[in-house]
Amino acid sequence: MSRHGGDVFIILLNNIHDDDSINYMVDMLLTEVSSPFAFAGRNISTSCSIGVAVYPTDGHDFEKLFGRACKAMSQAKEEGRNTARFFTEKLNTDSLHYLNIAYGLREALAHHQFELHYQPQISLKDAQVIGAEALIRWHHPQNGMQPPAQFISIAEQTGLIVEMGGWIIEEACRQGMQWQKNGLPPLSVAVNVSAVQFRRGNLDKVIIKALEKTGLNPQLLELELTESILLEDIDHLLAQLDGLKKLGVKLAIDDFGTGYFSLAYLKKFNIDRLKIDQSFVRDINTDPNDAAIVRAIVQMAHTLNLEVIAEGVEDEAMLKHLRESGCDEVQGYLFSKPLPADAFEAFIKNMYSM
Repeated sequence: MSRHGGDVFIILLNNIHDDDSINYMVDMLLTEVSSPFAFAGRNISTSCSIGVAVYPTDGHDFEKLFGRACKAMSQAKEEGRNTARFFTEKLNTDSLHYLNIAYGLREALAHHQFELHYQPQISLKDAQVIGAEALIRWHHPQNGMQPPAQFISIAEQTGLIVEMGGWIIEEACRQGMQWQKNGLPPLSVAVNVSAVQFRRGNLDKVIIKALEKTGLNPQLLELELTESILLEDIDHLLAQLDGLKKLGVKLAIDDFGTGYFSLAYLKKFNIDRLKIDQSFVRDINTDPNDAAIVRAIVQMAHTLNLEVIAEGVEDEAMLKHLRESGCDEVQGYLFSKPLPADAFEAFIKNMYSM
């Protein structure tokens, strides 16, 4: 980084291999520069405008890259300041989307725009609801209800997923206790946990705080881990999982069979449940390979004393096939889409009144 003159600074980034990494750095700079700081007993805040040029798309030498970055910065100033613009239109469009989502997520956390919906999980043994998967939704002030696919990846790239994940865990625990107070039987609540949360290393403290604050029985909280978590330091991960199990919470492997999970890890990890990915369930009646994979997962899991739940169950034929395969539990649109907390409660009460 160097000062070019006046209030203009040049930052040169090497070994940046993708657009998302550039967007992350731009977002971090905007956030850090605009953060208030103490000076002479007062809090002062400032802002900046950023112009970005990328080698070799925007030029092969310093003069051309610098000139085009200056043009992009001028555009950022003209469009309201405290923002960033790329010289290349496609990158500019992608960056605007990234920055708008990143800024919107910070606003959502500050103004309580998130909500959890709950999809029932059904036991095939007695057709009773035994739990719910908590799924985050975003009430965007302009764009309406946003599903997680629209924002989770950016939340992970910016690190905002850590704060969001803490809120999700506490809110799911609170809602689980509230259902009990409203007369429902104790139901487990399953929460997806990002690899970024594990990387921060304080997940156990977040869970302890949520359990103590809400009073939920730890055995009613299930953490769903994606197979990508296995790309982390295995020894560090094992230590964290061991600590979480000592708290009494349940652990599940989400989307089992689609990622990096080695069967050897099942012997090391104290997992309670495997979740069969819906990509295998979707064609279970028409694709013999998918049917064989499902049967193999169920048989292996039961040999290891693990329960199996299948997601994405949409019709009776799928349900019949899963039942014949020995699957323990299911969830999917055949029973219910993810529901707001009050609608989920009404769904359960209606089932028990039938």
